[in-house]
Amino acid sequence: MPLPKIDLAELNRMLREGKTQQACAEHFSVTKGAVSMARKRLKNTVTKITSLEKASELIEADLNLMTRFKSNMETILEELEEVKKELKNSDGGKGQLRESLISLISENRKHLSLLKDIAESWYYHQEAAEFREEVLNVLEEEAPGTKEKVLNRLRQARALRSAVRIA
Repeated sequence: MPLPKIDLAELNRMLREGKTQQACAEHFSVTKGAVSMARKRLKNTVTKITSLEKASELIEADLNLMTRFKSNMETILEELEEVKKELKNSDGGKGQLRESLISLISENRKHLSLLKDIAESWYYHQEAAEFREEVLNVLEEEAPGTKEKVLNRLRQARALRSAVRIA
């Protein structure tokens, strides 16, 4: 397979500088159509990179949250063990220790429930992303160019939502 004549990084630089497709075609000694196709490849690459960066940020946020929950759970379990030991070894004041024990167990259940909700949310987010990608791929197979149109509309809607939130 021959090496492509168009360097995408250089094409990106030229387009950002305001060069026309015709000027880029002359620079690379290719047709204007070849530049157009390379530009689409470049746009798809940028879209994929942006999507991967967003996914990475979401996963990192989920992992940080999970780490914090794990730390909280460990603290609760340690306190729970301490209360159990005190409850076994104490003769009086068992009522207050039992209340502490019940409180810690309740807190533990709340954390477990939140952890379950986060895990479900993450799973459904991944499932929805896979479904969305599959639908877009089928659309592209059936009607070339449709995938890009859908993605552009989604980006416009996201930009509009962001603008409304900022205002």
